[in-house]
Amino acid sequence: MAGGNQVQISVASEIHFVETHFQLAPLYAHFVRVDNSYWIQNDFPPAAMISREYRPANSVHPHSVPLEVASNSTVIIVWRTTLLMDHPIHLHGHTVEILDVSHPKRQHCSLAHCELNQDYSANTLDKIRDLDRTTQIDAVVKKDTFIIPARGVVVTRLHTD
Repeated sequence: MAGGNQVQISVASEIHFVETHFQLAPLYAHFVRVDNSYWIQNDFPPAAMISREYRPANSVHPHSVPLEVASNSTVIIVWRTTLLMDHPIHLHGHTVEILDVSHPKRQHCSLAHCELNQDYSANTLDKIRDLDRTTQIDAVVKKDTFIIPARGVVVTRLHTD
């Protein structure tokens, strides 16, 4: 450790992608995928979380897509969305460091369809690694709740322990 809270990251962090998509009529459905896997429909009813019977440990939907990470490691999670509105994310029991937020370029979006923002994608892994390597731990905002801008990207870093 050199000078205050600055920590040199010597081991490359794992990089994962979490992507969300909303399908308009006739489906009206919300989909999620992790690490370019299959799109999984989220049909967990919104009212379930305000129900007195809701228990997170017992109420995980069979279509849930877990992201498994090793303990005592550092993971970069790139959150991308095709949604036409901002999308809040809340992580129960964890905080992440916000490394960067990318707002969309509107020319790739219409009222019916948006492409995933390519500012941070599988094609830009070196850019993501550079962001991880050069962003000092004491220079970032740590949050358990953040917002992905409409058709945007948020790059986060999670330290597990």
